[in-house]
Amino acid sequence: MKKIMLSIGGMTCSGCSSGLEKYLNKQNGIKNETVNLVLSVATIEYEGISIKNIERFVRNVGFESLGEFRGIDDGETKPLDKLKLVIFGILIIFMIYIYIYQSERFYLPNIPYINRDYPQIFSTILFIITLLFTWIF
Repeated sequence: MKKIMLSIGGMTCSGCSSGLEKYLNKQNGIKNETVNLVLSVATIEYEGISIKNIERFVRNVGFESLGEFRGIDDGETKPLDKLKLVIFGILIIFMIYIYIYQSERFYLPNIPYINRDYPQIFSTILFIITLLFTWIF
């Protein structure tokens, strides 16, 4: 018995996936199959028929066979992505420090002018940090 995972185009709802599943289960040569709507993939166990026939079955139902499913590409991490992560982490730690300091439950060293005693400076710094977040991501 052979097994193949086909990418399926045109599935938009659970009715689509269950209709394809029911149709394929009725075909000669297909022993077992499951359809994953989220990944748009049909996993088919077959015997005695060709992949072209299976793709024809998929077309008969009204969907498109996009060929064999090769998996989800994770891609490589770029050096710029690592830099963004480091900057993002530093900004998060800084914002957490500011808010913990403002809670007055913890006694942390004071950062001059970055507290609620100077609301214009405090809000400007938070605004700049927010802009940096949107620029980074």
